[in-house]
Amino acid sequence: MALQQAVSVTTVTILLLCTGCRSALTCGQAPINTRIIGGQTATPGDWPWQVSLVLFGRHICGGSLINDQWVMTTAHCISGSGSGVTVYLGRFNQSGPNPNELSSPVNFTNYIQPVCLADANSILHSGVSTWVAGWGNTRPNGASASDTLQEANLDIVGNEECQRNSIFDITDKMICAWVRAGGIDSCQGDSGGGLVTKVGSGWAAVGIVSFGDGCAKPNVPGIYTRVSEYMEWISIITGSDELGFVNASSTGVDKDTNFTSSTTAPPTASSTQTLFTNHTRPSTMPVTVTRPSTMPVNFTHPHTRPSTMPVNVTHPHTRPSTMPVNVTHPHTRPSTIPVIVTHPSTMPVNFTNPHTRPSTMPVNVTTLIPAPQPYP
Repeated sequence: MALQQAVSVTTVTILLLCTGCRSALTCGQAPINTRIIGGQTATPGDWPWQVSLVLFGRHICGGSLINDQWVMTTAHCISGSGSGVTVYLGRFNQSGPNPNELSSPVNFTNYIQPVCLADANSILHSGVSTWVAGWGNTRPNGASASDTLQEANLDIVGNEECQRNSIFDITDKMICAWVRAGGIDSCQGDSGGGLVTKVGSGWAAVGIVSFGDGCAKPNVPGIYTRVSEYMEWISIITGSDELGFVNASSTGVDKDTNFTSSTTAPPTASSTQTLFTNHTRPSTMPVTVTRPSTMPVNFTHPHTRPSTMPVNVTHPHTRPSTMPVNVTHPHTRPSTIPVIVTHPSTMPVNFTNPHTRPSTMPVNVTTLIPAPQPYP
């Protein structure tokens, strides 16, 4: 079906499929899909709102049918008016055959259905099960687009926890999802597809595939456009066209409201930071600290210095920065045994009380440098 009109804002694009064609709207129904969990390769009809956007004969993005005239996708999938983009409904294989594919005005079938949309009052809790589908890359690196529609089961990550595990600024207009262990994710080519969750007997789109730091990394969420934040805009753009907005809120207490980052500090583009506090350890275990390399050494007994200055320890022992630290309060050890710090001189050592260790064990400091790979 040829694209006739595209309207976009920020990260959402709404595509007008046709004018003067109407079908009765019942959203979120997938008559063939009875699954709850599992599976990577979808079957025809599992996600009947899934569309393929094709430009010059090549799949570029996904999208979601939201009624018989409009498709929802992400803004970076469409350039300008969208001229030249073709929207395929009911498609399963990119190379065909596709006996359920639509090439005429929208008629709803078991293989072509609109998805419901999360309304402005929807609040999704961390851990809610969601699904995403698409023809995007099946490996994190390189061109490995799938010919057959794939699906993935992901858990919602609350924005607080997402921010602590992301190199990007997470706003209220975003929603995050992952498999914490990695290995399963949306990726390049899946952009624009819907992130859906079960609401009653139907399905509602709560997110739109947008971007991420690479694909399928452990402890790194994918980032999606939060549909509920665009309810008013979508309603204005589609005018009087019937849409299936539903409340997709979770029940119970959201664990993200109590999320703390006492053990893991946020990654940055150059490094990560892990601070250990109130810790004791046996003599066979080293203390490992990872953190940005530009922070000063902060000793809390109390003496602070930039990394280029010698350590002045006031209990009482002073030394230039090349001499061993003789600490006798409250880590007791002979003054001739040094603390060995294995890091560049510009990196901080954050010691906080109380931590004790035998005098023969070194403090090992390492730096982690991830390589972010955002994708359109």
